[in-house]
Amino acid sequence: MKHKSVMTFTAMTMAVALMTAVVPSAFAEGQGSVKASQSTAALQTRIDEVIASAQAKGITVGATFQDLSGVYGGGSLSAGAHGQAFKAASTIKLGITSYLMHGVDQGKWSLDTPITVESSDVVGGAGTIQSDVAALPKDFTLSELMRLMITVSDNTATNRLIDFAGGFDKINAYTQSVGLADSGFHLGRKMILPHTAEEENWISSDEDAKLLTLIYRASTDSSGGIISQESAKQVIAWMRQQTVNTKFGAVIPREVLANKTGENTDVSHDTGYVLVPGREVALSVMTSFDPSQFTDWTTAFNTANEQVQAVAKVVYQYLLEDHPVATSGEPANTPTPTVTMPGETAGAASDHASTASGGVEQSQSTKAASTAKTLADTGASEDLIPVLVVILAVTGACCILAKAVGRRIVEPHSESGM
Repeated sequence: MKHKSVMTFTAMTMAVALMTAVVPSAFAEGQGSVKASQSTAALQTRIDEVIASAQAKGITVGATFQDLSGVYGGGSLSAGAHGQAFKAASTIKLGITSYLMHGVDQGKWSLDTPITVESSDVVGGAGTIQSDVAALPKDFTLSELMRLMITVSDNTATNRLIDFAGGFDKINAYTQSVGLADSGFHLGRKMILPHTAEEENWISSDEDAKLLTLIYRASTDSSGGIISQESAKQVIAWMRQQTVNTKFGAVIPREVLANKTGENTDVSHDTGYVLVPGREVALSVMTSFDPSQFTDWTTAFNTANEQVQAVAKVVYQYLLEDHPVATSGEPANTPTPTVTMPGETAGAASDHASTASGGVEQSQSTKAASTAKTLADTGASEDLIPVLVVILAVTGACCILAKAVGRRIVEPHSESGM
């Protein structure tokens, strides 16, 4: 029995030694690259169809999708007028928030810094400060005003924050410094107040999606990014508290949504994150319309909202489906969608399982290949499959080698009568 113990110990020692040498290098080879396990080809087609339908209804749409999870290879999709600058409305407020949070990180001010709002600061449109002018002047903290600017799109808070930040030029310099093109992300005026055509706020879905991506990346990195991790998480937390649910919020459950809406007389936008666990994405949808081409403004505005909803619904549905990337020239299998919408009960998800079979006479290499296919069929990470196959192959080789070594060990000991 002792020679069996020696064989086992020898095999285990060899396996550990070889795996220690091989496995780290296998992982290292995969670092720095993101391999998609899910395809977005069909999503592009679906979004294009929505935008074509919207165009036929008199609504211009620009949409940009950015994978944040890596499930879709970290890629992005753009559709329609994605590079076009739209009147930004309140979506520009994310840029203001990011700049102010950058100031917090640099120690220029803190979230508790008091900011006085006077009755002369009050403007109309969205917001709650205007509903209690009698309480003014009143001190708000920087944090309170930013929360109001994001969650209820408070225009009075926004204008006061623009002044606090030092004006348009400071904010624009910051957004350009982090990589946003001024042609697609520009703050040119305050909210509501009279302005010329040149003094406008502009945004494109492409540039907006860049900002969303930068904020999200900072929230997942302990070293931060354009703002600190703590600041980025706070921005997203405020976006989760969005109270306007006429666009993304009408078709995506709030528990997986963090967004900032924007709307005016001839535009309707929504932008933010769809946070389906493990399939997180950023999504920016911009629309514009000519009210004179509709029977009335309400019809025009509602039609625009419906197009924003349609793009968001397509994206959310897609995240709940499986669209495996095809391998070895085989077409990807797309199962029937199982979609949960607000107010609906989630259906049962499809079960996927496959097993590899083979005779007992399979060689170690055949077993490794069979195991690799099994792992691939069950959705294992493409980066992990080669490592597991190496481990199986190394272990098998060590067992064979150990048997040979064992025979060499057993014979002398048996001759000595031990």
